[in-house]
Amino acid sequence: MSIVALTSAVMVPAGLAYPAGASPDRTVVAAVGDSYLAGIGAGRYDTLDGCRRSLRSAPALLARSQGAQLVDLTCPGATIVGSSRRVSALPRDADLVVVQAGGNDIGFATLAGACFLAGTSTCLTTVREGHRRMPDVRGGILGLVRQIRLTAPTAEVVVLGYPRLLGSPARCRSLLSADRVRAVDRLQRTLDRVIRSAARTAGATFTDWPRSIDRASLCSADPWYAMPGDRLDDLLHPDERAHRVLFRHLNSVVSR
Repeated sequence: MSIVALTSAVMVPAGLAYPAGASPDRTVVAAVGDSYLAGIGAGRYDTLDGCRRSLRSAPALLARSQGAQLVDLTCPGATIVGSSRRVSALPRDADLVVVQAGGNDIGFATLAGACFLAGTSTCLTTVREGHRRMPDVRGGILGLVRQIRLTAPTAEVVVLGYPRLLGSPARCRSLLSADRVRAVDRLQRTLDRVIRSAARTAGATFTDWPRSIDRASLCSADPWYAMPGDRLDDLLHPDERAHRVLFRHLNSVVSR
């Protein structure tokens, strides 16, 4: 990666990364991962190094609240391997690294198409394939956290699970059949357990998205997600409200 590309990959413009008058080297908050952490769905986007990111994402809000420099290495569509390739751009003195990865490794995008647009058989087959990839996710998260620790040895590393997309079959009756809802929910719960186990084994802090976001699932009366009518590649991503709640939750986790 060239110096110009590397600089654009890691630096959010100073006026957006921390409040006016704050010291840019007081704290370094970094984010590594996929579109959920990049804030796709939250609006007010910036695009650097080919990756679209929201200035309303939870990491961006956290950095601004702490008067911190934000090193944003998230990228929509990133797998664990793709995220690992960006870790070399972490500054050695990073204080906090927030990680969100694994969803693309089990095929979240394919799963959405299979379960919302195709038949039940296609959905269940895709879910089974997601389960088969779980050992790779665990190994990948272990490797990713260890790589972060080598690159930024004093950083606190916080690994996120994923918000619950659907909720109970009863709440989703008008959206999906009960067997599809249960299958997707089991897959998500398994993914969170695998990520939690790997993060803790690697010595990182695991935290899930708050339950209030889970209650505002796609099947709720007022989903906290980008919905039809929003930008197409924002669909099924948590919106600005969800990221504000996640920010407050992360702030409490890292302030303990």
